[in-house]
Amino acid sequence: TIIAGVLILGGGGYFGFTQYQTYQAEKINKEKITQEAQQQKDSEVENLKQKVEGLKKEQVENARVTQNELTNAAIIKAVKHAIVYIESPYGSGSGMIFTKDGYILTNAHVVKETASVKVYLIDRRSFTISAMSYNEDADIAILKIDANNLPVVVFGDSNVAQRGDEVFTFGYPFGIKGDVSFKEGTISRKLVDSGLSYIETSAEIHPGNSGGPLVDKLGKVVGINTLAVGKSINGIILGESIKFAISINVAKDLIPKLKLTMKSTSLFTAECANQKARGLVTVFNLNSTPQIIITSTRITPPAGLIFRVDKTIVVPSAQVTSVGLVPGQREVSITADKIGSEYKIGPSTFSVPGLIGSDRYDKVYAKSSQPTICN
Repeated sequence: TIIAGVLILGGGGYFGFTQYQTYQAEKINKEKITQEAQQQKDSEVENLKQKVEGLKKEQVENARVTQNELTNAAIIKAVKHAIVYIESPYGSGSGMIFTKDGYILTNAHVVKETASVKVYLIDRRSFTISAMSYNEDADIAILKIDANNLPVVVFGDSNVAQRGDEVFTFGYPFGIKGDVSFKEGTISRKLVDSGLSYIETSAEIHPGNSGGPLVDKLGKVVGINTLAVGKSINGIILGESIKFAISINVAKDLIPKLKLTMKSTSLFTAECANQKARGLVTVFNLNSTPQIIITSTRITPPAGLIFRVDKTIVVPSAQVTSVGLVPGQREVSITADKIGSEYKIGPSTFSVPGLIGSDRYDKVYAKSSQPTICN
């Protein structure tokens, strides 16, 4: 009986101790789970606080930017008076005044090296440039006119410009003088090619817009309109095209160097020893259908010299009006076939030998309205 009692008491004590250990383990585990849950909750609350603070800062920043953003009308008013129309023997383009004393930024392909570059301001004043410098690789040129107290553009930071940002082009598309053209779009993407950065935009860039500014919502210049690329027939772009502007930061880096290499137009060589004469002609069409004059078509003035058309053009058909038959016409730049001063000729009526043998020959001709020169 004594032995049985001992065994019963010992077993009961062991069972009770085991139960106590199990209870303690479960209690510790519950406390651990509760503590981990609290820590996770505290962490979530902290993350939420940080997100809220971030959103507050973002809202403040957006409000600050929005307050500085301009309406389209305000952008036009702030920028248009600093945009210029540029005319050279190679055609026309656009540019922007960036200093009050007459420094102008444009594309190098608009002007090349010639003394006969004229700049037209929106207030109808015109100037022949007094100096120029350019970098053909970057396709950037700066011109100088002798004037003061001019309206200027403000350069922005093209590194800050982002995909999807609204942008606007200014310029004189297709060489049409008058008020400045304004087109809106967005930044499609940013590209780097041969070490130079470009901005692709959906805003329209047409021939004649080259050298004009690409402007952001703050009215600041973020790019220089330079070209459009697309499917073309005989050099004429058809349908959708891709439009590019040179990032303004490229120009900002180059301008100080270009200023140091400015060349007075009085120093532009009149020597034709290693140059070909260039000029402008108007091609007239008396045919009842449009005529295509392709690149390198020969135009020969009465003296028998040879010039070639620099780019393909389509000359509209003649129209019968109340005053009689009015020929269609297009202006185009031409370049002499050979190097030499003998190509410095005055205004002339040219023929187009490329059409000899066809019934169109005597109905298409070109007329030079200014001297053809070699500088």
